[in-house]
Amino acid sequence: MDFRESKMEWSNTVPDGWKIKRLRFIAKLNPSKSEVNTLDLDTPVSFLPMENVYADGHFSLEETRPIEEVYQGFTYFRDGDVIVAKITPCFENGKGAIMKNLQNGVGFGSTEFHVLRPHPNYSAHYLYYITYSHLFRIQGEAMMIGSAGQKRIPEDFLANFTLPFPSFEEQERIADFLDQKTKQVDNLISLKEKQIDALKRKRQALISCAVTQGLDESVEKVASGIEWLGNVPKHWKVLPLKRFVISMCDGPFGSDMKSSHYSNEGVRLIRLQNISTGYFNDNDKAYIPEEHFQNLPGHDVEPGDLLVAGLGDANHPVGRACIYPKHLQTAMVKADCFCIRLNKKKLLHEYAAIYLSSNVAQATISEQIRGATRERINLSGTSQVLTVVPPLNEQLNIIEHIKIESSQINQLMATMQKQVEQLMMWRQAVISAAVTGKLRVDTSTA
Repeated sequence: MDFRESKMEWSNTVPDGWKIKRLRFIAKLNPSKSEVNTLDLDTPVSFLPMENVYADGHFSLEETRPIEEVYQGFTYFRDGDVIVAKITPCFENGKGAIMKNLQNGVGFGSTEFHVLRPHPNYSAHYLYYITYSHLFRIQGEAMMIGSAGQKRIPEDFLANFTLPFPSFEEQERIADFLDQKTKQVDNLISLKEKQIDALKRKRQALISCAVTQGLDESVEKVASGIEWLGNVPKHWKVLPLKRFVISMCDGPFGSDMKSSHYSNEGVRLIRLQNISTGYFNDNDKAYIPEEHFQNLPGHDVEPGDLLVAGLGDANHPVGRACIYPKHLQTAMVKADCFCIRLNKKKLLHEYAAIYLSSNVAQATISEQIRGATRERINLSGTSQVLTVVPPLNEQLNIIEHIKIESSQINQLMATMQKQVEQLMMWRQAVISAAVTGKLRVDTSTA
């Protein structure tokens, strides 16, 4: 194979016959919605919010609206366009897709999309893989502008992004090859994720049984009088959480706490993404200046406190709980994050975290949920959650039992999650290699 030398940072060589071009010369960027201003105002068109676009190129067309409702204030696109999320973290996560099967061939969606419409002799199929590639994402992330939590990809980055392009036929061949390879990887990832979900269900069953039945099968059980709970050990208590609370607080709302208040160091700020089911996620850190913390009394968190999430989503249930680790420093909660201190002579924080994160607790939490778009529970509702409480010695035994029995399950889940991450890395590597010409694709490899 003949190659000619290139000075581009992304490659030392470019395949013979490939032409180095900027995206602005191969695609129209963010085309004007004036193209559809002659349509009748009641013409139905597809509406695509950010949450309906996924990180694997798929999207869900669940909603249509009259064009009159969306013409102002939303991003326009049509069949054959490639959309790319421009805001963090959606951009880094790979949210984007090729538009197809839109109502009347027209769509409007989130203002956080950029739109690319390939010129003749350039493949939308291939263009999508360019925008999904690790190379594109890394360079785009470095060019983001805006404040923390609100950074966006400017249109100039798209316009000036440079890459070698093969002929249209080879673009299509590479895209077909990548379809095949990514499908194989996605199937493997899906299998691993199903196995992880099965392990999660096994762990939840273990926890739910322990916090409702105890560890001694011979103990006398009585009817709890609660349909979703059934029978419980006779000597256990079922009471609202507030009966065990010493103090509880929510985080500040509105202008008291915005992303503009964040700093590189200072007092740790606990956000929803830190509260996972049964454990504290310490990977996503945020801080506020000490002086701002001092101006917001009543929201502090000490090591060992119980943390509860007041807001849920598809992957993270509302009411999930964890313990703020004892090795960390004093912190404060953000809005929709609750800090609860309990009477340790009656209810241990670690047991409460296990209970609230169990499936059985979700039944009583659901009775307190408010909100239509996202499940939400407020501080008062949290205090009303019915809690199944054994004596302290049994709480300690259950905590130790869950730690031991969950250990092997957690190790298996961690191994499988690492395999998923490795598959995703391989997927990205193949895409990046193919669209830069480092991996040559012909009919024998496709």
